[in-house]
Amino acid sequence: MMRLTALLLIAVSTVQSVDRKKFRTCDSTGFCRRNRNNVPKIKFKVSNLENDDENGLRADLLPVHVAHGLSHYHPLKMNIEVYDNSVVRVRVVEDYTKIQPARYENSDVLVERSRCQDIQIKRKGDISTVSCKGENILNVHHDLFRLDLL
Repeated sequence: MMRLTALLLIAVSTVQSVDRKKFRTCDSTGFCRRNRNNVPKIKFKVSNLENDDENGLRADLLPVHVAHGLSHYHPLKMNIEVYDNSVVRVRVVEDYTKIQPARYENSDVLVERSRCQDIQIKRKGDISTVSCKGENILNVHHDLFRLDLL
């Protein structure tokens, strides 16, 4: 019992012996204070929306209107999968051909479902409507990237 009490006293005194004033937080550093609210405002436009070979859609997302001086953003790749039960899976990833080494990607996260075999894209002006078996599923806005589920 005496040992337990001694260990407890040592542990409590060790925890209280840390000088918390010597630890820096984001509030105490000038860099963080200046840049906390300066999140880059990057907008993308959709380019080359088309059917891919795996019963889905693919497109490039190209950066436009890059503010904050960050012009080094690369295009992104967008993949859209439409399933028979009207579920839509949209993945936006970096272009892996420009990244060395390629990032790890877990391919077996989702349970395999049957994909829609009859995907159609109808473009009218700035908006493409994606349909599966004649039912409108998704609107893709091209000039300023946005997706609307219907």
